[in-house]
Parts: sequence; structure tokens; C-alpha cells
Amino acid sequence: MKSIMIDAGMKQQLGWLLGLLLSMACSAAEIVAWKVPLLRLGGIALDTEGVVRCKTAPEPSPFLKEGDEIWDLTGVSTEKYLQEKVALDWIVWDASSGRVVAKAKWDGICALNGILRPDGLPTHCRLTMDLYEVAADGAPLSAAAVPVAGWSVVARSGHKCAACWSGDGKRIDFEVEVAFGDSDRPIMDVRICGSAEVPGQLPMEINTAFHMRQGKPLWVARDFDGRKGLDVVASAVVESLDGTPYRERVMLQKGDRTVSAVPEMNTVETQRVGEVGWLTSIALSPADLMRQLFPDSVKDEDPFAVPTPDLHIVLPSVPVVRPPDFLRPWLDHEVLDAGEWIGKMAPDLKGHGEFTGYDPMSGRFYFFSRNRQWVEQFEMLFQVLDGCVPPLVVVSFDGAGQTRLVGKSGQKATLTRGVDPKAVKRSIESEPTIGESDEIIDLRLDYCVEPDPQQTTYVNTSVTLQDGKPMRLLDITQDDGKKSSLHVKAEITREVPGQRE
Repeated sequence: MKSIMIDAGMKQQLGWLLGLLLSMACSAAEIVAWKVPLLRLGGIALDTEGVVRCKTAPEPSPFLKEGDEIWDLTGVSTEKYLQEKVALDWIVWDASSGRVVAKAKWDGICALNGILRPDGLPTHCRLTMDLYEVAADGAPLSAAAVPVAGWSVVARSGHKCAACWSGDGKRIDFEVEVAFGDSDRPIMDVRICGSAEVPGQLPMEINTAFHMRQGKPLWVARDFDGRKGLDVVASAVVESLDGTPYRERVMLQKGDRTVSAVPEMNTVETQRVGEVGWLTSIALSPADLMRQLFPDSVKDEDPFAVPTPDLHIVLPSVPVVRPPDFLRPWLDHEVLDAGEWIGKMAPDLKGHGEFTGYDPMSGRFYFFSRNRQWVEQFEMLFQVLDGCVPPLVVVSFDGAGQTRLVGKSGQKATLTRGVDPKAVKRSIESEPTIGESDEIIDLRLDYCVEPDPQQTTYVNTSVTLQDGKPMRLLDITQDDGKKSSLHVKAEITREVPGQRE
């Protein structure tokens, strides 16, 4: 009997094929919870025929706590809300937590998600500003640092909001404007203008604009005179009207814990999957998907209108597919098989995605290929739909202490410390403009440090900098022969800079 030699490449291909075949296995039931009003379920109320109060939860689940008020909805038919009956193991309303909780196979979960429309809930943004004292040695801001003052305020997208807080010798007074589009796309556009005072520190004024990822703190500014200084950190999160973070509107049960059905941004950008291939994805809501498949088929829903049973989006019927095991670090639950859809939306890509799936729970379209060329083509075709992170510029000065300020290309940003003429004065105004090559920055700046009325360092100029490369901006020689220098650096980033994990 002849032996068969299998080389490493063949083993890799066989492993990939086995993973893909396993993904077609029968799907298991999942338990999912939606933070939506009960009326979202086609107008069902607790007095609807078939709704029964539960004595106990249908089965143990971290979504259903002991003592919760739970109502069984299994006896209510879904046929009048969908074109066909949704197959559910069970479905309940937890009045204590305000969640619809259901158990079903993934196709049933997806259909129920279409009825509940969790992505259509009204939202607002909660912006938080925190102040930290700089360490005596000027070390970077630590994740373990404790703020000395701060506030958070709720604002509507695109509307200005002003807030002030004072007490115990502290004062924070800011005007902010936050804008965001689709709440699943985590890039927030923020402008802040205001002042902050902390005992023992020079007052600080800031006026700048930046982009940030919701839920990720951003180190916006620092000014440190060599002895004392302040850091400014901002964070923002989209919330439903009851204060639930929008990413938590749909939660999946994983053993005895729960996870959001909406993945973090850094888990869905283009990933190298070992030696197998590449995985990428785009944000594409069910409504946008239907517009791509059938233009003009979906009308925009008024989020303030009373929900009606016929407003849910019914996606074309396709099989449910389990992602191969090697993709589970990025996608750990079943999705809809989108191979047929990609052929309709982008015929050139048909057959070139070894795994193509759509997750209506998070509104993401996944594409995996062993050939980088097809992944890049997918990205180019759909990047207009998904958008990209706009670049930011971090301008920093070293020499007379440390100063840094995050801002946008082509816009002025200012930071000022000290308003008492007898006290230390520190101020910068920067206006960075990114060049066409994304490697060169034109920087207009106005820099002033005045420790006392008899000593001033002032520079007003325009310079051209290489991305991330410091420039010796000013050399100073004093009467005693002591020399010092002022350095400036500008860094371009499409990632949010200075995140504190």
C-alpha cells in the first residue's frame, strides 16, 4: 500500500477546507437580548392575547435575573409581523431590564432582529471631559491616573451644547458640538471651546476640533511647565434615550457572560489571518444593503414615529453559515451567506471570496479571501459606503516644558495657560495642513512662553515638517553661555491618537 505524502501547503489548504465544511454544519440555538420597547414587537403589549406572566425564566440566562418581572411571548404568533412564522425556541419580555430575550437558531434570530429594528432607536451622545495632573517627571498619561476634575454632558448630534461646573476651587466651562452619523459607525466629530481651573495649577483654555472613536478615551491636550501641568482627556459614547450604550442594544449570550453583537472597530478592519488569507468588512445597515441589492426599495423611517408592524426590513432568504474556525477571533457567531449578494452588488468579486457573510445584528458585511487582490478590490468598491477615519494632526513642543494639542488639518487650534499678568503665561496657536503625499505637514504656529515679565520665548512662523520628525525650531544662548532649544513635531494619524486602554 503506497503512503501519501502531504506537504505543508496541502495541509494548510486541507485545514482551510475542513474549516469551511464545518461552517456548513447545523446551527445551534443562540440566546440574544434586545434593549428595545416592547411595542417594537409589532405593537404587542402586556394585555395582548397570548402574553403570559412567567413564574420562572424559561432557562438560566445572565439576561434573566432572579426576581425579574418576565412575560412569556411565545404564544403570540409572528406571522402577522413577517411573511412567514419565525421559528423560536422561546421569547420573553423582561420588564425589569426592558429587554426582549429570545432563543432560536440564527436565521430566526436574524428575522426577529428585523422586526425589532434596534438600529432605528433615537440616540444622543454623552461627552465626557476629564482633567489630570501631569506627573512630576512629565511621563505620558497613565491608564491608572485618577482625574482631579471632570464632567459629562448629553448633546444631540449636530447641536451646540454649553455646560459649566464649579466647586471646591475648581471650574470647568466648555461649549461643545458633537456630530455623528450612523450610530454603528464609531467615528465622532467633536469641537470643544472652553476653560478649566484647578487649585495649584495655571488656568487652561482650549479651542480645537478632532475626530474620535466612541467609547475610547482620547488624550486631547497637555501643557507642562517642567514642574506642574494638566492633561485633558475626552471620551464620547452614543446612548439610547434610557442611557444604555448604543453598542449594548443587542447582546449575545456566551456561556455565563454577555457580549455586544456590534464588534469593536479594531476587530473588523482588514486583518491578516495567519498564513491563510485576509479578512475585511464594512458597515452596511440592512436598509443600505437592500438599497444596494434593490435600489429605491427602502424608505427612510422616522425615528420619532410610532412603530408599525410593516416597517421592518425583510432581507432576501439565504442560508445561514457558520464562519470557519480560523475566523472566530473576529466573528464568533453565525451569519447570513452573502455569496449570492456580492455577485449582484459587485459581479467582479463573485466567486473570489472564500467566505462572504452578512451580519444583520451588527450591520457588517464580511469578506475573506486567500488572495489579497480581491480583498483590496472589495475595500475599494465599498469604502464609500463605510467611510474611513479622517486624519488628525498631533502638534507637540518640547524645550520649555511640554505642550501638545490634537487638531484637524486646515483648522486652527489654540491652548492658553495663565490669565494673570503677574503669573506664568503659556500659549500656542497651531494650524497644520497635511500635504498631498501624507508625509509633509505645513504648520503655521504662534508660540509664547513667559515665566515672568522679564523672560519671554516667542515664535511666530510657518514651517514645513516631515510626519513624525521633530524640528529644532529655536536655539537660545544666554549671557552665561547656557544654551537651550525649542523643538516642534507634527504627527499625522488616521487612528485616534493617545488612546488610553
